[in-house]
Amino acid sequence: MNNHSKSAVTIEVNNFGPISEAKVDLRPLTVLVGPSNTGKSYFAILVNALHRTFSLRNHYHGRYPSNLAINRISNPELPDIIKKTVLSLLSQLKKKDQVNLELDHDFHEIMKNEFNEEISFGLNQEILRCFGLHDVNSLSQKGQPNSAKIKVKTSAMCRDTHEAHSLELSAKPECSFSFPSSIPFPQDKEKIRNLINAAEYYLLNSVIPQPRKKNSIYEDLNFIDAVISMFMPFLVGPLDSRAFYLPADRTGIMHAHTVIVSSLIALSPMAGLRQTTRHSTMTGVLADFLEQLIEINSFHKGKSGQKGDLGRGIEKAILQGSVNIKRSKEINYPIFSYQPNGWKEDIPLTNASSMVTELAPIVLFLRYKINPGMLIIIEEPESHLHPSMQVELTRQLAELVKSGIRVIVTTHSEWLTEALANIVHRSNIPKEKKGGKSRGKIELNDDQVGVWSFQVDEEKKGTVVNEIKLDENGQYTIDYDDIASDLHNEWAEITEILVNS
Repeated sequence: MNNHSKSAVTIEVNNFGPISEAKVDLRPLTVLVGPSNTGKSYFAILVNALHRTFSLRNHYHGRYPSNLAINRISNPELPDIIKKTVLSLLSQLKKKDQVNLELDHDFHEIMKNEFNEEISFGLNQEILRCFGLHDVNSLSQKGQPNSAKIKVKTSAMCRDTHEAHSLELSAKPECSFSFPSSIPFPQDKEKIRNLINAAEYYLLNSVIPQPRKKNSIYEDLNFIDAVISMFMPFLVGPLDSRAFYLPADRTGIMHAHTVIVSSLIALSPMAGLRQTTRHSTMTGVLADFLEQLIEINSFHKGKSGQKGDLGRGIEKAILQGSVNIKRSKEINYPIFSYQPNGWKEDIPLTNASSMVTELAPIVLFLRYKINPGMLIIIEEPESHLHPSMQVELTRQLAELVKSGIRVIVTTHSEWLTEALANIVHRSNIPKEKKGGKSRGKIELNDDQVGVWSFQVDEEKKGTVVNEIKLDENGQYTIDYDDIASDLHNEWAEITEILVNS
């Protein structure tokens, strides 16, 4: 299991979209249930934005502003503080018996301020991008005087208690993140090497005679970036891992993505002649999904059927065939197809059943994009699936968790939650009794699964989120039973009228 599984993350939001208040512990498998338009997707997109902000910050280096230049002017000792830290960390990294990696006090304060400033701006912008909005006020719950607020609590590997990090979404976002002054000596050899290289590069440039500008901060930022990268897993736990968001209506998207991209290619030569719109035409999560589909390359990872292929279980248990990919010679664009078991030829994905096109992106992402330790967020995985297939897909999601992948799903499916309840309930069977029908069946412990109910609270004028625990009967009690009861009562009333007439 990935080390991040030892960390805990709690996300708390207030006045966020339709959500009045929510406090959700992210488990290896997190399920968001409730009526439509209660904020399940809002919350899932927020989790995606948090992951992107932390895990891709090096990828977007230079996108966020820095106050380091201002600090250099106001604090002339800053270069000496950084150089002292460079020498100290180099010494620590080369000791074989080093227990902790320590930052001196002055540099720690610089790091904390720089990190908070970067994340304040970056997270605010990433949330707006993911939602496809230009105004932070659009994210606040309607009718509420206060701004939307987000609080993230993490308990990473080196700390036993939750530490709170908060962000208020406003025109001038303010973020309050604690930054550790020491961490257990890292085991990631690549990150250690990157930090050593950044430190040695800093020293090399500080001694070479050259007309170096006093406000030049490239070497400072490069070194600080390497330190943040080293400390990040201990600061935010699983939020440092990559996340992939698979939106609802994947069938429609898979049918349309070829047309969309073809149109963009056709219009690209005229881009400079056309007036651009100020408003986003699609959300960031949808744009990311399309971009990631286009980038899929069948040569980058194991093909269907090979060991370690995380999508093969879904193909074998549900699709009864394989999802294939090849790239067009004209524009090097991926072409997706489906080959039923026993067939010699593929059929275009657009001609396959809606079940196949709905599950195909999940298979492709698991096969070519996702590794253990990462997060996959799936909206309504049950769409277009027969109830028996919904049950089987739930088992496949549990298998993903067993392999070290973290999963978040939004759902309306009674079959999914009941199947999940059985998977958790089975873990309570004593070891000596796990034979016969239970032998080899998938199971997850209660602390690996979290089911959270999104329900409208009229008094609070928005959605309130609460955890649904497994009851004494081994079930997650959701309002689906109330709906079934109402339907039965309606049937009985109709029957009584018919009998009496």
